[in-house]
Amino acid sequence: MTEGLHPLDQEVADFLRREGKAVVVAANKADNAERAAAAAEFHRLGMGDPIPVSALHGRGVGDLLERVVSLLPEPAPPDLPAREDQAVRVAVVGRPNAGKSSLVNALLGEKRLIVSEVPGTTRDAVDCLLRRGERTYVLVDTAGVRRPDRVERTLERYAVMRALRAVDRAQVAILVIDATQGVVQQDQRLAGYVHESGRALVVALNKWDLIPGPESPRVMAQAAARLSFVAYAPLWAVSARTGRGLTRLLEAVDRAAAAHRRRVPADDLARLLADAVARVPPPGGAKLSSLKQVASGPPTFVVTASDPDAIPPSYRRYLETRLREAFEWEGTPLRVIWRRTGEGMSTRTGRRI
Repeated sequence: MTEGLHPLDQEVADFLRREGKAVVVAANKADNAERAAAAAEFHRLGMGDPIPVSALHGRGVGDLLERVVSLLPEPAPPDLPAREDQAVRVAVVGRPNAGKSSLVNALLGEKRLIVSEVPGTTRDAVDCLLRRGERTYVLVDTAGVRRPDRVERTLERYAVMRALRAVDRAQVAILVIDATQGVVQQDQRLAGYVHESGRALVVALNKWDLIPGPESPRVMAQAAARLSFVAYAPLWAVSARTGRGLTRLLEAVDRAAAAHRRRVPADDLARLLADAVARVPPPGGAKLSSLKQVASGPPTFVVTASDPDAIPPSYRRYLETRLREAFEWEGTPLRVIWRRTGEGMSTRTGRRI
């Protein structure tokens, strides 16, 4: 950068261009505003906008990482594979020092991941293969996610971004919560991210061995209340240190994964709609003509109505509740889309429940 564009830079650029690979131009040693402005000279390489960075001061490194990540190939679709014996991908997420790495180590039965009392030990998503009987899982240990105003350092921002991408690539997320601290706002944000991503969710209240017996009902009730917007997600009291509840936790992951990929026969849905309408007719004379499942991972349904705008939120909740009660949906959100009779499908009125 201090020497400007060198003939060797052009030779390297020509070589990379022939290789047909994606290239990011990083103009290093841009230690001040004047040098950063001079990076524009590297446009002459014909390889896109150069990114001024300073390895010495860390300037521009976040922008460089974001550009690199944007050029990475898209991950495989998150839907569960067709064969039952294929691995279930599970993202283990939570705040720093909630015990995510300890929990993964306990499930694996070995100390494969670094565990420390210092928050932020895990910097990247780490895949670990686990086999239990005929079941296979890929456990993805992720960096702890702090509140946005505390995510200051470039490396930590990158780690958080990788953690959220791990959720996007998973079928099930285990949200690990420090039971001694209870559910806090950042735990709620993470649960909301998993919910909006359409992934199945299981909540692990870790460090349960530190909760006094008389306090356990209160702690569990508080967790359920603060996570009521994802009431479909089971809550399990576990201890990575003692091994308490780990078998039941994996069983809950199995049920959530199965629900996430479940398809309901069309005849069953038709009977459900007919019964629901017979019990409580829609207000305003609206007619509900069909209820169909159009996707899984998460399960997605389309309700066809003569006038969807006339269906109030209370009736939509009633029908969604009947849908949840009729079938096993433990651990997975549902997406319900309302469509006017005769119109093409639009996801604008869809919602996850």
